[in-house]
Amino acid sequence: MDRHSKVLDEAILKVLPTNQRDIKWMSTANVRDALLDRGHEFKYLKKLRRRLEALEGAKMAVSMQDDGRRDVMWQRTPWLANDTASRMDAWDAVAFSMLERFAARRLPKAVFKDIDELFRVAEMRLSQERDDNRLHRAWADKVDSVDGTFALIRPKVKDDVFSTITTAMFFERVLDVRYESPSNRGKERPPLRVWPLALVESAGLIYIVVQLDPSSVKTNEDGTKDKDVRILLRADRILHATEVACINGKEVSQSFPYPNDFKLRNFIDNDQRFNFLVEPKVRIRIAFDGVAGNHLLEESRISADQTASYLEDGRLVVEGTVVPSLKLRWWLRSFGDTVEVLEPKSLRDEFAEAYRKLSARYK
Repeated sequence: MDRHSKVLDEAILKVLPTNQRDIKWMSTANVRDALLDRGHEFKYLKKLRRRLEALEGAKMAVSMQDDGRRDVMWQRTPWLANDTASRMDAWDAVAFSMLERFAARRLPKAVFKDIDELFRVAEMRLSQERDDNRLHRAWADKVDSVDGTFALIRPKVKDDVFSTITTAMFFERVLDVRYESPSNRGKERPPLRVWPLALVESAGLIYIVVQLDPSSVKTNEDGTKDKDVRILLRADRILHATEVACINGKEVSQSFPYPNDFKLRNFIDNDQRFNFLVEPKVRIRIAFDGVAGNHLLEESRISADQTASYLEDGRLVVEGTVVPSLKLRWWLRSFGDTVEVLEPKSLRDEFAEAYRKLSARYK
């Protein structure tokens, strides 16, 4: 397939609705009109219909024709193709059922819109009256989870924003996003031009890992610009997102070269951005009263080089190399008065000052 055909297919897939949208079907003429707005002109509907039929053959689109009507109606297949649903066995159905049950209550509904059909297929597959299904149906009721922290009602992600971001991420297209953080709420700021690289869920919030387009990178005092600047954007704080049109008008939108050095798992593990406000590694020593820290001896560890000992007063002391961050501080504070930070001095002083302020408030 030549480049023109690939660009055209991408344009068609972007304008076609899915069964998750308010408008679920489009006629061939409607598709032509929508493509015309994107700079793709079709003189003959038959040519466009052949492209749509080719996409249907590739299981990327599906058609429908009402009895007595000439118009053929079209719809985009969700990014996870329908043939996955048609081959779903009982264990696959259990897996999708569990995914919906546990992940759906943590993530915005927009995350699941393109795979909702698979959840419905799983539900139907497990509801069939077959001998092998009773145990599979029962499995979901034998497993559950409980959040380890106080459950907050998380802010919603705009459906149109999320759809634009995930589509641009799929096709590796440049985005202009209007982002509103608490510090600039209500202020007019120019949009950020970004390359959407990945999507990550953390504690019920959705983050978009983006690389700033060179046009959005600020110039340093010495006149230079940093390269490959990657940041996190909270999806619920994105007010608006649009793909950046190509200059010649014939491309669907500007593409970006996906960075060869970017691997999401490495980004999460090595950069530790999701621990928030990370600092250089330090050697930490913490003392626990009673049994507060006993789970760190065998069940969990604070680091690979963790060691343990006891003070003369009987308190357990755990020591290891960690990355100071907001998450580390939240974890330490969750122990209340049963933990004492011994080292490093900077962190000990920080906690001491915080608890002095807290004590003063409760007098």
